[in-house]
Amino acid sequence: MTAPGSILGTRVLRSEDPGLLRGTQRYVADLDLPGKLHAAFVRSDVAHGLLGTVHTEDAVAMPGVVAVWTAAELGVAPHHGFVKVHDDFARPPLAADRVRFVGDPFAVVLAETAAQAEDAAEAVWAEIEPLPIIVDPETALADGAELIFPVHGTNQAFMLAGLNAVDLDAVSDVVVRGRYVNQRMAVAPMEVDCCAAAPGDDGRITVWPSTQMPHALLDQLVAALGWDRADVHVVTPQVGGGFGGKAGLHPEYTVVVKAARDLGRPVVWVPSRSEDMRALPHSRGQIQYAELGCRQDGTFTGLRVRLIGDAGAYPTVGAYLPAGTRGMSHGTYDFPAIQFDVAVAVTNTTPMGAYRGAGRPEATALLERLVDQAALELGIDPIELRERNLLGDDVFPFSTLTGNTYDSGRYALPLRTAAEAVDYAGLRAEQAARRQRGDRTLLGIGVASYVEITAGGGTSEFGAVEVHDDGSATVFAGTSAHGQGHQTAFAMLVSAQTGIPVERITLVDGDTDRVPTGGGTGGSRSLQIGGSAVHGATELLVAKAKELAAELLEASVEDVVVDVEAGTVGVVGVPTSGLTWAELAARTPEPLTADFVFDQGNATYPFGAHIAVVEVDADTGAVRLVRHVAVDDCGTVLNPVLVEGQQHGGIAAGVGQALFEEVRYDEAGNLLTSNFADYSLASAAELPSFDARSTETPSPLNPLGAKGIGEAATIGATPAVQNAVIDAVAHLGIRHLDLPCTPERVWSAIRAAEAGNPPEPWREPPAVFGSSGPVDQAGIAAAEGI
Repeated sequence: MTAPGSILGTRVLRSEDPGLLRGTQRYVADLDLPGKLHAAFVRSDVAHGLLGTVHTEDAVAMPGVVAVWTAAELGVAPHHGFVKVHDDFARPPLAADRVRFVGDPFAVVLAETAAQAEDAAEAVWAEIEPLPIIVDPETALADGAELIFPVHGTNQAFMLAGLNAVDLDAVSDVVVRGRYVNQRMAVAPMEVDCCAAAPGDDGRITVWPSTQMPHALLDQLVAALGWDRADVHVVTPQVGGGFGGKAGLHPEYTVVVKAARDLGRPVVWVPSRSEDMRALPHSRGQIQYAELGCRQDGTFTGLRVRLIGDAGAYPTVGAYLPAGTRGMSHGTYDFPAIQFDVAVAVTNTTPMGAYRGAGRPEATALLERLVDQAALELGIDPIELRERNLLGDDVFPFSTLTGNTYDSGRYALPLRTAAEAVDYAGLRAEQAARRQRGDRTLLGIGVASYVEITAGGGTSEFGAVEVHDDGSATVFAGTSAHGQGHQTAFAMLVSAQTGIPVERITLVDGDTDRVPTGGGTGGSRSLQIGGSAVHGATELLVAKAKELAAELLEASVEDVVVDVEAGTVGVVGVPTSGLTWAELAARTPEPLTADFVFDQGNATYPFGAHIAVVEVDADTGAVRLVRHVAVDDCGTVLNPVLVEGQQHGGIAAGVGQALFEEVRYDEAGNLLTSNFADYSLASAAELPSFDARSTETPSPLNPLGAKGIGEAATIGATPAVQNAVIDAVAHLGIRHLDLPCTPERVWSAIRAAEAGNPPEPWREPPAVFGSSGPVDQAGIAAAEGI
């Protein structure tokens, strides 16, 4: 759709950044709410126990305290978060009879200041009868395990198994096997999860949540409280990152909104980082028993995976994410058969949700580990083995064995592009030379090819455009920005058809009164669906403007054109006839506006290839990422600046999982990584300059040709870096290292290998995979949408 001279496809700087950089934009903590109360939640320090009397009397008497509520005073029935998994797993916003993880809230203090609320919360205590604690999902699924939800009769939250049995040994010359741990991750957004609410003079409640999906949150909130939808107005202020963790209704939101109404005063909740690390849903957390069958020439004969997932203490959308992993297990390869069984367990840990990629990174991670393991076993170069098995460019649209339809793809192109960019042959020669010299600084080259699903959970979106009598324009979008650059992207789409300068176009989103409907932002859906809606609305606006101009100029509509360069609408061939957008807006009795709902009908499938280069100190196990080349294909690129920003952030997140980040619990269910001193986030000091590139294979499903980019680089980066670390030590006999590849883990493996006992990559999975019952496809679809 890009025409010569169009703004589309050019490097336009983000128009939303000046306000963010100057501090003029407001987050939840910045809201000016006169008379506001501060909420402080009292959370269990016991991971599993029967909740007895909650002692609030000391807190109630403390200065500034207005109320202290337990579940009884709150009076809200247990309900579900973003997605219901089973009726038995409904969660009370404040624990009523049992606590199920360290951090489970059982009371809330409402006070005049944040300090007073926190002090009073320290004075609340509860009588808790301890119960056996389970933090490991395999233990939770074992026979005789303590039941975390006795009414459910099992710790199994979700099962998808017994389909498409594959006997790899019968059809393969070689079968490689690995038990891979895709570790639990914290979302750790820049802004913690938080919200505020205030009653209005009209009896309505306004809610300001730090959320990705305001319209969905509104629906879930009023359902939980039993209110009418018209009673609540949701407005998202600036949101400091979401990454999937801020999707759906969180229990604290319910409490804050109910308190604001019952107490008749604004209430705000902004937790500390440590509290956020306990309360905000975690993600990943899979144990993957994966097997790949091959012929001697490297041809893949089939894939078999038995996956154990962790749902945390209250199963919601995170319980379904392993089904998304199954859905994307076909990857970029030509598999003749796939068996993929899933069992997800309840544990006494923070509930699981989504994090950048939400099930898709785990699929690529297991596939790319298997392929590298097979390359070593077969003695075939990792890139060559991939090229022998990649789907061809002529197969699209392609129906996978797991039920997806890939829209378009050229999987060999980014792999070749990345190999050329990194000088793959030269690196292999350098690696061989170092090994021959016996260098203790080991060189590793890691490769990953991936495809992912975007816009999988909802394919329609609302967009509108209104031009004002000063010549400026406002875009209304059902998506919800939290750092991606929506204002810039949508303004470019409007400017391309109207000529209105990007800096004169503003965005309204996240307001359920001003935007009638919206799917929010998740699953990398915003440009392809929300952008297409804005594009369609702009087309209608232009058509309306042409009709108005024709009437004012007494000309035929067919003779009226938009001069994008001049920003006018006039008669073709008569430049002096052009009317500015300000003149048109001023001369119409009704607002000059148009809206459009775009329905894409299906998901899109971005793809790409990453190559990472690392150095490993054989004496300390320390890993240094030397280079990282990312070649991602998100369809037609609207703005390279925005795409590169998403690539850089995605790579950093992927490297973090590969080398640094891991949520850890002790046997008593205590979170050992509740702050940024213990939970290791990568900083610029640990990362090289990234070489981020794009190939462009347009999607046929939307007028922009666009696919998602927000999660793609994360999906490619983690296995590339993990494979690079393992490649660096593979000559020692090491075939696998679990994530993250920390110095301790790498050093231990090297010591064991040098002693003749390299880590064993495989053991048989537990017998927990029965036949699945009815599958909630709506829950799986919701998981694909974040």
